[in-house]
Amino acid sequence: YQDNGFEIMAVSFDSYESMWTAAIKADKLNWVNVTDLLNTVSPVRQLYNVPGNLPYFYLIGKDQTILMKGRDLSKLDSQLNELLND
Repeated sequence: YQDNGFEIMAVSFDSYESMWTAAIKADKLNWVNVTDLLNTVSPVRQLYNVPGNLPYFYLIGKDQTILMKGRDLSKLDSQLNELLND
């Protein structure tokens, strides 16, 4: 979807930077990756009400509003296709 102006940003909540960077390399995650090494006590997690079970997805519009959130990647994909085909 990148050709349509869509960008993926992965936010990780980890405790060990070395494990996080190893996972990015192993899984070949070629998009923006950031981590909060405060893990479960992260204020970012609290601010966005990110649940304990990850992954959790947010679709954020150009105006920075949350268009969709949840754990179902197929729903995210469907919503994204709708937005890009409008």
